Amino acid sequence: MKKYPGMTRELAEQIANDPNPERKAQVIAMVEQTMELDKQGKSGDEIIDIFKKGTDRTKQANGGLSYLMGM
Repeated sequence: MKKYPGMTRELAEQIANDPNPERKAQVIAMVEQTMELDKQGKSGDEIIDIFKKGTDRTKQANGGLSYLMGM
């Protein structure tokens, strides 16, 4: 928690107790990216938008067999 000021003890415990090591690594990476963006002067809303853009999926392409089924 010393490395991440502002992180609550509850959140730190949830991360530490997560049985999935891949998810744990992803969360820690996200926390570190958030800290770096904060150092760069980004606002909380800007940081959230950056993460949303990184995870948004684009609309699925049309086609395939669905057009035959009237969908």
